[in-house]
Amino acid sequence: MKLASISVRRYDLRLERSIPLRDTNLSVRSGLILTLQSDSGHSGYGDIAPLPGFSGETLDEATEQALSLSDLVITTELPSGDAPLGWALADWVEHHAMLAPSVRFGIESALLNLISQVEGVPLSKILAARPRDSVSVCGLVIGSGDLAVQQARHLTAQGYRALKIKVGRKPVQEDIAFVHLMRQSVGNDIALRVDANRAWEMNDAIAFANGVRDCAIEYVEEPLADSSALAEFHTATDFPVALDESLVGLDPKTFTPFPGVTAFILKPTILGGIEHTQDWIRRANDCGITPVISAAFESGAGINILAQLAACITGGDAPVGLDTYGWLAEDVLSERLDMKNGHLDLAQADATASHIDATHLRTVEHV
Repeated sequence: MKLASISVRRYDLRLERSIPLRDTNLSVRSGLILTLQSDSGHSGYGDIAPLPGFSGETLDEATEQALSLSDLVITTELPSGDAPLGWALADWVEHHAMLAPSVRFGIESALLNLISQVEGVPLSKILAARPRDSVSVCGLVIGSGDLAVQQARHLTAQGYRALKIKVGRKPVQEDIAFVHLMRQSVGNDIALRVDANRAWEMNDAIAFANGVRDCAIEYVEEPLADSSALAEFHTATDFPVALDESLVGLDPKTFTPFPGVTAFILKPTILGGIEHTQDWIRRANDCGITPVISAAFESGAGINILAQLAACITGGDAPVGLDTYGWLAEDVLSERLDMKNGHLDLAQADATASHIDATHLRTVEHV
């Protein structure tokens, strides 16, 4: 079976409210839906959505790369579902080795999705022999004060057993008080993860760690502006650390984490696609570190792929970072993904993600 066509369409989706991201406030999430169609009429969808302030490429740059893929994939033989993903992609992108991370994630996703549709095989089973049927989701709290308390209580009432809260945008003593407020609000049975997005210098990071020591924090994600000092931070505080941005551009096959690292936060849109993320999952498992698949505010089409990948991780159902989806007021799917009781059912997600609504899509040309 061969590929017959490729199309690239742009979406601009409203968020529930503006979200601060480094040097910008995100109120509209923009990206691309890449559609691969076989000569049998089946379609596979991929999401290309570089995140402003975090991705190295812009959406315009990603658009140009996505449009350039047409000469590569049209009339190309479609690999079978039992073919190793690695060699299939190597054949496909042989002349496009410098694809941006978000574009690689999009084309890998579309390829997997298409193989799944053609062969009638659940997408997750192309990635693993025995994936889980569902994944637990970590709730995302953005904001402070009463609004954050309301979010946290709403999420825990829905069945979420882990919450991620953002810090680093206010004086460190206010962040300490905020974490204490969150712990008091949700009780002791909910896991709390803290993400500083590289906000602090060493003194503030140490002060924060000491100030929340009795709050049972699972880990602090990227506490330092200078990631080379993270081992020093752990030595000074004995506080568990999660790595996110620090992994970008590194080789998982040779990376050696320092003793305080407890989790890898893996965002395929930013890391460089599914295949590369799988390398990081294997490295995490080898090192006794928890791999946590996480979203970058992709559309429902992207969230589904991330959920399928997360379901293939062995070693337990650690809650994954897919609750960015809840902040989208609009979506490219005809029906929204349904996260019930803090879980996402894979069969429901895969079936829902096969129906794209063109309302929010428009065809793009070279920019």
